[in-house]
Amino acid sequence: MTFFINKHLFIFICYNSFMKNITYKEIAESLEKSEGTIKNWKKSHPVLLEFVKIGAFCKKNNITIEKIKKCAEIHKLAKEDL
Repeated sequence: MTFFINKHLFIFICYNSFMKNITYKEIAESLEKSEGTIKNWKKSHPVLLEFVKIGAFCKKNNITIEKIKKCAEIHKLAKEDL
C-alpha cells in the first residue's frame, strides 16, 4: 500500500472520522440569535449562512487558517499527482 495510491482515501477518512458537525442551534447560541433566525437565513441570506456555517464548523473543530492552508496545499499536490 503506497501513500500515492491511497492518499485521497486517507484524507477522506480522516476528514469524515474526526470532524464534529455544527448545528443551527449551536450557531444560534454562539451568535445570540434564535435557531429560527438562523434557519430563515437559508432563504433570505444563503451566502451569509454558508460563511457562518463554515466559520462555526472550523471553530468547533479547532481548525485555524493555517490548518486550512495546509489542507489546500495537500489538495493541490493530490491534484498534481493524478
